Amino acid sequence: MIQRLNRYQDAARTPITIVFDGNHTAGKIADEPSSPGLEVLHSPQGKTADDIIERATHRFLEYGEVLVVTDDYAEQNTVASLGGSVLSAQSFMLEVKATLASFQDDLNRLNRRENRSFKQRKSW
Repeated sequence: MIQRLNRYQDAARTPITIVFDGNHTAGKIADEPSSPGLEVLHSPQGKTADDIIERATHRFLEYGEVLVVTDDYAEQNTVASLGGSVLSAQSFMLEVKATLASFQDDLNRLNRRENRSFKQRKSW
């Protein structure tokens, strides 16, 4: 999953932050270290992931659009009231798939063009 999110981050050219509640989260994504384009955070003791998400939404809106992916309806409403955009996890995964497919199509098209160009130069 983290690899797919890294590829999505490259294709979409947007930073991604994943927020978990404290250190209680088990699993591969929670154990992954942050990278330049994909930050993995755990809320500190006494705070929830929702607290961090709401604070980040408020702060990052100054720099552009903030998209929060959550299936928690109360959190979706809170983020929207702050001015952020929201998607369900399922909708986001569809967005990721579509973006990666488009990116792959563009890459294939570029590779075909470069291959034709290389063959033409080689035949001179």
